[in-house]
Amino acid sequence: MKKTKIALFVIILISLFSCNLVSVEELSDVVVSLQIDNPIMTVNGVKTEIDEGRGTKPVVTEGRTLVPIRAIIEAFDGNVGWNDNTKTVTLTIQDDVINLVIDSNVAYFNDKAYTLDVAPTVINDRTMLPIRFVAESFNLGIAWDGDTNTVSVIRDSFSDDEYKSLISVLPAYSGEAYVQINNNVPFFEQYEIISAII
Repeated sequence: MKKTKIALFVIILISLFSCNLVSVEELSDVVVSLQIDNPIMTVNGVKTEIDEGRGTKPVVTEGRTLVPIRAIIEAFDGNVGWNDNTKTVTLTIQDDVINLVIDSNVAYFNDKAYTLDVAPTVINDRTMLPIRFVAESFNLGIAWDGDTNTVSVIRDSFSDDEYKSLISVLPAYSGEAYVQINNNVPFFEQYEIISAII
């Protein structure tokens, strides 16, 4: 019975990874971390200014984190547009589009309306958007570390190379309940370790 359960688990694991390869383009893993009231963010462990030369910092308004969004969206290979006449921000990642209007609690993701807890706003001439709504709409992971007041936005793709590496180190079933793979060296980078998911 144990052998059957373990074999079934391995088959399901491989199937899930295989399905993911078919449905996801070759996207790179990205982890962006920002700290409340800090103008510096990290992108895959590398420090950079969130809003170059302006010192703009993430803030918490009514329990929601608002951030200057351009550098974050660009870290995920997306684009940011601005319509000054309608005060609308347009965010695009691949085929998905978010439209948010300054001071409006209604946002649109792929033309479907959603109500925001906190409206986008302008602080010191910089557009500040609710990061949780943006991240979740784009199917990105989001984590909050209350000890350091840090929010992290994560894209964790499973590339063809990662799949091949995993398959190459998975041994044939030997009757053991577990096996050590890759000499116990993880397939993820240190910057991908996130302390808490919200």
